[in-house]
Order: sequence, then structure tokens, then C-alpha cells
Amino acid sequence: IFATIATFPDQPADLESDLVAFAVRMNRNCICNRDGRFLRKLIQAEGERYPELFAEWREQGPGRTWSALAARFARLAYAGHLSIDDPDVAARQFLALVNAELQITFMLGGMPTEDEVLR
Repeated sequence: IFATIATFPDQPADLESDLVAFAVRMNRNCICNRDGRFLRKLIQAEGERYPELFAEWREQGPGRTWSALAARFARLAYAGHLSIDDPDVAARQFLALVNAELQITFMLGGMPTEDEVLR
């Protein structure tokens, strides 16, 4: 996931297009990745029985991702490319926007089509 985060558009030519392309990379390389799907399924199935497993996954997975993206959103704001009040909120909202529908598809036992990944 951090290899994909490293492709975040720190110096965008076209911020909207660059963020959309980044979102597609995140979805392809992280959300739709076979290992990522397996891990999320395991966490969803066993998280209630093993709350420490869920807590560790949340801290080491989404928690680190949010922090890494928040830092990048803060840099975009500092450089004048973006106007945001809270980079942490922006990172969480960005991730929710780009993968919520895919997560629902997975939870219902489906596999997103390429068109769904691109939306």
C-alpha cells in the first residue's frame, strides 16, 4: 500500500485528474488486490472474536494509510493546491469516497468490475 501511496500527486499538473488516477491505483493495487481482499475478509470474520487482531490491523493498516495521506494532503494545502481545514479528515473522507462502494461489493460477496474500479 505504501508503494501506491508514494505515487500520490505531490506536485499535480491537474489536481482533479491526478487525484482520480491516484484513487484508481489505490483501488487496483490495495482494495481489489487479492491479498488485501483476503486480509479484510479475515478481519471482518474474526475481528469480533479477536478484538486485539482488529485493533492491530486498524492501527497498522488504515491508521497508517490515513496518516500518510493526511501528510500528503497537508503538503498540497501548504503549496496552495488545495484548501482544507483538517488534513486528517480530508484523508479519511478521500478514502471513504474512493472505496466505499467497492467495500460494499466485497461484503456482499461480489467482485467489482473494471468499470466499477474506474468510477
